[in-house]
Amino acid sequence: MSLIGKAYHATKTMLKVSFTKLFHWNHFFCGSLPYFKVKVAITISSNSTIKLANRIKLMEGVRLGAINGGILEIDDRTSINVGSIIVAHDSIRIGKDCQIGPYCLIYDHDHKFETAEDLASQEFKTKPVSIGNNVWIGANCTILRGTVIGDHCVIAAGTVVKGVYEPNTIVYEKREIMTRKIGKTKEEKA
Repeated sequence: MSLIGKAYHATKTMLKVSFTKLFHWNHFFCGSLPYFKVKVAITISSNSTIKLANRIKLMEGVRLGAINGGILEIDDRTSINVGSIIVAHDSIRIGKDCQIGPYCLIYDHDHKFETAEDLASQEFKTKPVSIGNNVWIGANCTILRGTVIGDHCVIAAGTVVKGVYEPNTIVYEKREIMTRKIGKTKEEKA
C-alpha cells in the first residue's frame, strides 16, 4: 500500500474512533494504532462496553456490537477479516494475536423459544464466550454462546463451535459429500 493509501486509512480510522468515542465516551475504549477499513460498524447500547486494545485490525464490513449490558473485549494485534459479526449481550473476550477469517459469526446469546410468542418478543439466553491468545478461526465459522477456546487453537473453516476446547487443539467438523444422479440419462430413458 502506498504512503498516501496508508495515510488515508489512518485518517479514516481515527475519524471513526473519534466519532464512536464522542457518542459513547464512557462505553468505548480503543488502544493505539487501530486499523479500520471502510464500512466498519460499531453498535453500543447505553449500558454496554466495547474495549479494543492496541493494533486491532478490522477489515471491510466488520460489525461489532455490545447490547443490553454486554461487554466485548478484543486484545492486542487481533485481526478480524471481511464481513465478520461479533455481538455481545453478556461477555465476549478475544485474546491477543488472533486471526478471525472472513464471514465469521461470534455470539454469546441466542433466542429463548419456550413461548409461542412471535420471535421479535422473545428474550435471549446468554453465556460468556472466551477465545484465548493466538487462535486462528477460519472463514465462515460460527462461535456460539458458552464457548471457551484455549490458546493456540485452530478452528477449521466452516465449523460451528459450541463447548470447551483445550489449548493447542484443531477443531473441525467431519463431513461427507454425498452425490446422487438426478433424472435419467439418454441410455436409461430408452
